Amino acid sequence: MKTPHKHGGDIYAAARESGRRLDQLVDFSASINPLGPSPKAMRAIEAGLAHVLHYPDPDCVALRQALAKRWHLSPDRFAIGN
Repeated sequence: MKTPHKHGGDIYAAARESGRRLDQLVDFSASINPLGPSPKAMRAIEAGLAHVLHYPDPDCVALRQALAKRWHLSPDRFAIGN
């Protein structure tokens, strides 16, 4: 019987199987920084928390304007997707 392929990054299962706490494990099977987010990233996350009650702008106006300013192009030159 073939077993399904499991991707890394399931530190919770590894902790259960090994009997260790999450802070005792480092997962090298996925692109996860074992040091956690940088202080700068944490400040950006905290600053954005007030905006999570709204759906993102579907036209990405602020992002397109920032990119246009950075690259000296018209905002219409950028197509933003996910």
